[in-house]
Amino acid sequence: MISDLLLALVLAPPAAQAKGPAPSPPEEARHLRNVRQLTTDGRNGEPYFSPDGKQIVFQSIRGDSPYYQIYIMNVDGSSPRRVSSGRGKTTCGWFVGAGVTFASTAGPLPGHASLARLRVTWPGGAVEI
Repeated sequence: MISDLLLALVLAPPAAQAKGPAPSPPEEARHLRNVRQLTTDGRNGEPYFSPDGKQIVFQSIRGDSPYYQIYIMNVDGSSPRRVSSGRGKTTCGWFVGAGVTFASTAGPLPGHASLARLRVTWPGGAVEI
């Protein structure tokens, strides 16, 4: 994912030297300053910043769960913590207001093979819909 992209950027051969001034970098380049790795364990992906820019929500396979679970951490990589239940498969974590929402297959419920649930968490509480 992101680490694969960074690896590809590092391993890509340099472009042929062009005469004249270098072209302006694309607008996205402004987001690639001060790049550093924040996670060292598990398989991680789909990171998104909180609206205030202080936290990141991401999915990760780590610990006892064989499936992606949703985690949040501070932007400096400190205080990572799982916010999903640890059951089922989860994806698409996103900050909504003061909480996090994501998709989960934490079922099954009686009479259902599986059921996607919406779990909204915020400091001090959570609700599943």
